[in-house]
Amino acid sequence: MGTEENTRFSFEDFVLDLSATELRKGENVVPMEPQVFDLLCLLVSEHARVVTKDEIIEKVWDGRIVSESAVSSRINAVRKAVGDDGSEQRLIKTVHGRGFRFATTPERIEPGASVDPANAPSSKPSIAVLPFVAMSDDTTLGYFADGIAEDIIDGLSRFHELSVIARNSSFSFRDQMIGAAEIAERLGVKYILEGSVRQMGQRIRVSVKLIDAKEQNTIWSERYDGDLSDIFDVQDEITEKAVTSIAPQTHYAEISSAYRKDIASLTDWERVMRARWHMDRQTRDDTDMALAILANVKASSPDLALAHSTEAICRMHRMLNAWCDDTLAEISAAGEAAEQAARFDTYDATAHAVMGLASMFQWRLDECHHHLDEAIRKNPNLALAYGFRATAYGVQRKLDKTLEAYDIAIRLSPEDSSRPLWLSGRGIALYLDHEYEAVLENVDRMLRIHASYGPALRQRAAALARLGRMDEARAAMDEVLTYMPGLTATKLAKMVPVEAPEDQEYWLEGMRMAGLPD
Repeated sequence: MGTEENTRFSFEDFVLDLSATELRKGENVVPMEPQVFDLLCLLVSEHARVVTKDEIIEKVWDGRIVSESAVSSRINAVRKAVGDDGSEQRLIKTVHGRGFRFATTPERIEPGASVDPANAPSSKPSIAVLPFVAMSDDTTLGYFADGIAEDIIDGLSRFHELSVIARNSSFSFRDQMIGAAEIAERLGVKYILEGSVRQMGQRIRVSVKLIDAKEQNTIWSERYDGDLSDIFDVQDEITEKAVTSIAPQTHYAEISSAYRKDIASLTDWERVMRARWHMDRQTRDDTDMALAILANVKASSPDLALAHSTEAICRMHRMLNAWCDDTLAEISAAGEAAEQAARFDTYDATAHAVMGLASMFQWRLDECHHHLDEAIRKNPNLALAYGFRATAYGVQRKLDKTLEAYDIAIRLSPEDSSRPLWLSGRGIALYLDHEYEAVLENVDRMLRIHASYGPALRQRAAALARLGRMDEARAAMDEVLTYMPGLTATKLAKMVPVEAPEDQEYWLEGMRMAGLPD
């Protein structure tokens, strides 16, 4: 197969150099057989479309007759080279009955240009989990330390917002006196996770530290203690706590980094992080700014799933706060964006979670739970999926399930920026269960996070009316209409998908009692 002179592509942590006939991950050359390299070149070069098996045979085998198993073997080898596999299909997707497609948009590197793979355009933040140090010569403690590190690698790999270096690569630095910055340079990553394990009788202490290798500073550290009476339980517990802290910390670090930079210098991935900074502020102007940034990202990287799922959440914020003229059109647009996210990354748990929430607002509750179940199956530590499940159970008047899902979400991500939305579902469930004082307490929790959050203001007005505190209820409704002018019960019925008609009417009646016009 011929190659173009001086043609190079970057994707994730890799640089594919067609003229040098090599694939690099950081400073390291990834060993590949010639046919495997040619197949990767073909898929990357034709990333915008599906490449058929006949084309593969023509280009890679020069049209010779080969078996399907030979093609499958080479596809598997390509996936292995880029850290992918047949079940995840993160980069090499099988399109059944048609062929194969490279699932991300590589960045073409201009001749003579240099590239840092860890900061390649459109690349995700990358992290290497080093082998944890056992602070004794006890072999059992060493096995435990390796088990913790391996489980953290597995847990982090389920977050598709991260690119996680495989165990064999990161563990190759065991017992080497090399600094985090050099290891990161060799592996082509931005973040390094280090850890140690110490035993004191039947007690165990695991210390972890997340390092931004480029800036050479520690951005997060924590210690976890456990009892070795059941070593597997304590390993699972510590792993969950570590994973659900590390993933958000890298996310917040990426958002903070993107906010500090000139927007003109940002990669598409960083632009999505910038958009998420605006989205998390949950004001009308910030949400509009986030959508404007995302529109530019989608124009240059149309298959970046996180851009579409972020757009879907922004549009649902617009709808819930009545920041749009046509709530039904906004819900529809959110659903389309969520579908795009799930289509571009079928294996991304976040995409499925957002698809679940969008389905809920489109009154497709069965479909909603299907996507949320799928998100949790793909990533059991994804707080967003449990939080959205709490919201869905809330509009279905399933209080016990709402509280259970909310508690799991908060345990996994206690400072999550989506908490007000999770709490809004909790508030609806409490209201429909006639727990009005609890609704007001729940409202206070929402307003401490966002002082003008639309669902919180509405729930406060309805709960006060049901408690007979009419002066306060009317004052609360005046505040609602100040932030959401033109809101009516008819419009609200389309915005909040309370499942049972009698429950929907009970909810709206509380709003009317407080002064919401029909």
